Amino acid sequence: MLTVKRKLFASMIVGLGVALFVYIFGYLFGWTDHLDVALVDQLFDKRGAKTVHPDIVLIAIDDSSLSRVDQRWPWSPAIHNQLFKKLARRGAHVIAYDYDFSQSRQFLFPGQDEEFAESMRFAGNAVAPARFQQIEKQRNGVKKARNIETVFTSPVDLFDDAVYAVGVANQVPYSDGVIRQFPFQIKFRGEILPPFALAAVGRWLNIHPIDHNQQLLARLGLGGYEPDETYVNFRGPAGSFTTISAHDVLSGAVKPSAIRDKLVMVGVTASDVGLRYDTPYAGADGSRAMSDLEIHANIAATMLEQNYLYKMSPFTHFIFLMVISVFGAMSFVFVRSWLGMLIAAEILVGYFMLALTLFMVANVILPLATIAVSVPIILAGIFVYRKVNTDMEKRKIKGMFSRYTESETVDDLIKAPEIKAVDAKKTKATMLFSDIRGFSEISSQLEPDQVVQLLNKYFDLMTQVLSKYDGTIDRYSGDGIMAVFGLPIPREDDAARAVMAALEMQAVIKNFNALIGMQHRPPLKLGIGINTGEVMVGSVGVDEDSQFTAIGDAVNIASRMESLTKPLDTDVIISETTFQEVQDKFVTNSLGTHQIKGRQQKMRLYQVLFQRRNGNLPV
Repeated sequence: MLTVKRKLFASMIVGLGVALFVYIFGYLFGWTDHLDVALVDQLFDKRGAKTVHPDIVLIAIDDSSLSRVDQRWPWSPAIHNQLFKKLARRGAHVIAYDYDFSQSRQFLFPGQDEEFAESMRFAGNAVAPARFQQIEKQRNGVKKARNIETVFTSPVDLFDDAVYAVGVANQVPYSDGVIRQFPFQIKFRGEILPPFALAAVGRWLNIHPIDHNQQLLARLGLGGYEPDETYVNFRGPAGSFTTISAHDVLSGAVKPSAIRDKLVMVGVTASDVGLRYDTPYAGADGSRAMSDLEIHANIAATMLEQNYLYKMSPFTHFIFLMVISVFGAMSFVFVRSWLGMLIAAEILVGYFMLALTLFMVANVILPLATIAVSVPIILAGIFVYRKVNTDMEKRKIKGMFSRYTESETVDDLIKAPEIKAVDAKKTKATMLFSDIRGFSEISSQLEPDQVVQLLNKYFDLMTQVLSKYDGTIDRYSGDGIMAVFGLPIPREDDAARAVMAALEMQAVIKNFNALIGMQHRPPLKLGIGINTGEVMVGSVGVDEDSQFTAIGDAVNIASRMESLTKPLDTDVIISETTFQEVQDKFVTNSLGTHQIKGRQQKMRLYQVLFQRRNGNLPV
């Protein structure tokens, strides 16, 4: 099994790999753009409506105005002039009048444009719109749908000379049709054109948006932004700004105080002729639609308040994504699947709450889509990694231990989550060494093939006994066997199991001798030494050739004890440590203290006679 350090390293690789993949394909290639803007919209909704700029007032040419003033559209310049003059007389500081001042309607109402233009010239605070239009070129009288030309329609000279400034009134929706950003500079044929809202703000600050463009941008804190990547900090859904019907102004129902010293924006909001776009905010009816006029007001308010939204740079975005991804991967690698999914959900919810807090407090937009995509991918990647790693461990454990113990024990080992490591560790175990006494003399009396057959049958019988008591065969050495009880799965009665196995091995060898004695072969005698103590266990070897084994002083003692069975003329010898654990289960006889090779102090040894009748041995 992989160590903790290797698991952490692998999880870091998974996290970094996913972060790099999502950043390149999601962020740089734009695969997550639509998800990202949709999540940013949720930030607006969760934030709720904010206080609008008190000095911005909207004059709406709404359905009521069309029905009560003049149902025809477009209105004549005389009506617009009347509306404009009433606003000017009531002391409007700026009148940004969104009206078609272009050549396309110049001759619809002969003689009325001059009066309107004169009113605007006299007021000195008018801002007029210009627009880009895309038209289909015609060839031989036939429109070519794929032959699109962008046409710029500015006010005719009559109005261009009369107004303070002209600004581009086009909105630039995202590909899903939602307005989220505004350009504060538009480059067209070598000229820099301000947007309609910037022109109005320039008149409010008395800084011309074209003649002193850089000064105005610096004054508004826009110097460090990209011209086409500035978010509109919408103050709320449709209807958030103070809006007055044009009919109420024309009828004289509006008090001068409602207009005086205000930045007034005039535009069409009537349902049949007014432009409407979706915005991040949803209204009470669930609609996200907002009039073109109110979108201009939100843009103007964003600039006047310098309440801009900040996004991370690409480099910072990547670093941020890597940190979150690595943290998530390291969180998932040690937990179960259900807990990993719970942690993933907590990370996403917690991160969104952090994003919402920063959005509300500091106007910061954290990366949303890349994080929302990365965390589930990392979770799935960690699960796949763990599944592959677990399968490899199972194959390794099964291949390693199936050579030593029965398949049921191997299956238990694989299922036991707390005993899957085969790395080196210290543990308590009981070692059993057995050897056929005088086997060299016996084998000299037999043919080679008879020796092999005898040993094979002997090992088969002994293996069955040892497996019965969950002993793990560590190795066969000539005619000797080393078995370990307590590995790989420790049990409270490992010492008793070892002694019980030794007694049964003696009984089995007697039956085996009865069989081979009939064939005029010499009988076999077993010497068995058993010791309980602390050993070092682990996988020794290289890759597939590695073997799980136990080493240490306790192993050596058991081996040396087995060699004392012949001079002490006994079949099964156990150490003091083993005796302490099995004395209530077996009848024993003290053999006194004896010197064990490799140890300075003598050890007390015991002879095992038989199992106690009431030993309650759970085997």
